[in-house]
Parts: sequence; C-alpha cells; structure tokens
Amino acid sequence: MRPCEFCNAKIDESTNVCTGCGATPSTCPTPSTPSPDHGSAPGTKPSALWLGLVFTPWLSGIAFFWIGVRAKHRAWIAEGTVYMLPFISALLSSGTEPTDMQTTWAIILWLVSIIRAFKLKSEYDARMQRQGS
Repeated sequence: MRPCEFCNAKIDESTNVCTGCGATPSTCPTPSTPSPDHGSAPGTKPSALWLGLVFTPWLSGIAFFWIGVRAKHRAWIAEGTVYMLPFISALLSSGTEPTDMQTTWAIILWLVSIIRAFKLKSEYDARMQRQGS
C-alpha cells in the first residue's frame, strides 16, 4: 500500500481509495489546497462549538480562553481575558447597574470578538490538525 498524497494514510490498492480520507489518488488534494472534509484525525473535524460561545456577550471571552488552552496559544488566552474585562468589571462594580462606559466597552469588545473569532477559526483548525486533537 502506498501513502495518500494529502493525509499520508494508506491507499487500498484493490479499490484505489485512501483509507484515511476516502479520496482517490487522482482527486486527493495537494497540501496547498486542503480539502474541507479533512480534520484533525481521519474523518473528523476540529470542534467549532466555541464559535457559539462568541455570540453570547458574557461568554465571548471564555471562547477565546478555551481555544487558547486547547491550542496551547497564550495570546488567545490573553485575548479572551481582554474580552471578558468589561463584563467582569460590571459584575464587580459597587453600583446596582453598569455605567454607560462599561456598557459601551462591553458591546464594542463583544462585536470585535465575533469578527475576530471568524478570522481565527481557520488558524485554530490548522493548529488543532497539527496537534492531532
């Protein structure tokens, strides 16, 4: 059995199909154009559940913290902490309601975190594929 051009799994000679990704050698993509169905393990994709957390304002920072821990990337952990600061500040404020400034920063950082999450998704997926988890 010879290795697949993309995922290095073995190609079944009797069917001429890769046992890892299911592609035939003629359709097996090159590493510069990975197939969307290739995940961190053969037949799986990295989890994107963290993207759902981003759409809840007080959980958006937790999503970045989570992917930072899973991908072992400290900058994402710090970024998640920054996105959580306005919400933590509002929780710890001595007043009964958050100030207008806290609310404004919370909304701005929440919207920025949504945009940033979609930009980070492909990088996170690539890191998780390299780690194999």
